[in-house]
Amino acid sequence: MPEKEPQEDIISSSASRLFKLGKMAGSIGASMLGNKAAGLFRSNEKKEKKKEENFLSNALKITEILGKMKGGAMKIGQMLSLQEGVLPKEVTQILSTLQQEADPVSFDVMQKVIDSNIADKDSVFKSIEPDAFAAASIGQVHKVTLHDGRQAALKVQYPEMEKVIRADLKNLRTIFGVLSNLLFKVNMSKVWAELETQLAKEVDYENEAAEYRSMAEILSYLDYVVIPKVIDEASGKQILCTEFTPGLSIDEACKHSEEERDRWGRNLFHLTISQLFLHGKLQSDPNIGNYAFLPGGKIIMYDFGNVKYVPKKLILGYRAMIKAFLEEKIALIPGILKDMGIHYHDGRPVERHIADAYVELFAAVFNSNDYRFEPDNSLVARLMNLGRNYLFEGFGMVFPPDVIFIDRAVGGMFGNLTRLRTQAKWRDTLLEVVNASEKSLYSI
Repeated sequence: MPEKEPQEDIISSSASRLFKLGKMAGSIGASMLGNKAAGLFRSNEKKEKKKEENFLSNALKITEILGKMKGGAMKIGQMLSLQEGVLPKEVTQILSTLQQEADPVSFDVMQKVIDSNIADKDSVFKSIEPDAFAAASIGQVHKVTLHDGRQAALKVQYPEMEKVIRADLKNLRTIFGVLSNLLFKVNMSKVWAELETQLAKEVDYENEAAEYRSMAEILSYLDYVVIPKVIDEASGKQILCTEFTPGLSIDEACKHSEEERDRWGRNLFHLTISQLFLHGKLQSDPNIGNYAFLPGGKIIMYDFGNVKYVPKKLILGYRAMIKAFLEEKIALIPGILKDMGIHYHDGRPVERHIADAYVELFAAVFNSNDYRFEPDNSLVARLMNLGRNYLFEGFGMVFPPDVIFIDRAVGGMFGNLTRLRTQAKWRDTLLEVVNASEKSLYSI
């Protein structure tokens, strides 16, 4: 496999990465400050046009560098690309290019990571395919054959990821601070707190192995869920080995019949809300690459590096809000949100017209027996527009940091349903799970 430019960034010194990020911060800061000063002499219309051009130019600089650096830089970009309720849509559109697979790193480099995690790999692996079949922000996956003949998938973390991520977090926080303070006036502190927590989990593959086992046990009653088994003797702090469990990609699934896509969609919806309301544990990375599909509506779940533990207070709040919506008691919603910790800085509840706007949006989905998610009528796009118009406008709102990744998972689910162009009796499924949660041991 030929050497790739990203490899040089991953294994380069911290000083080199700091220099690149610092140079980007200085360039962006100077550009934006210069534009702000020049704006004193422009008309309002010209100011807005120049502001937009300046922003797009700087966002492209960020994306270009993050895409090459992988590690914390690329992962943070991917996470931020899904924060469409917090950031302007132009930012998330550009950052969304980071959802694409990264170039793989040469096997010579990755073999050293494997050797450092398994004392005698030759007694565990019969063979390891040197070409990765998947590569992402903090690791890549190789197909392996174990000594007993089983086929397995081996996820190997890029070298020095913990060190790299700590440096990237510090510097990218500064860079995005420049963007938000000079241009968007977005308070990013809660977003960064959640990013730091989740990234610490993602680089700990022993923690992910434990989450694989936990989620497999918790969700074992769902006959449509398939979770690959962890192979302990072939796993470690920086490598994670699971049974090779292939399925259809989203692109392949979308070519199947409407009936099959509807089964997958209904099950994906049921799976997401069941994790939230019945178990308080949520696979919070909605990237569709974390799922594969099998005939009969079955769904394979991969990647549990980003599991969100949901506080009971929020579960009860989401449940109360849904019941108020379904029972058309909309006047209760602002008070429910305040009890959840979502309100204005001065303690006032969310204004009623905002609640009404969301109710109107979701009514189209849950008050119909034939709603089909379609790209041309995207619920996600309309949700994001409302989020930008209301919830985080001008530092006006406070919210528990936990909701960031919960809403990310739910919003991503709606996006995945749109990819599948799927139809179901969404209200019936929602009622089934919400009512069951009132009887569950978890929900008080």
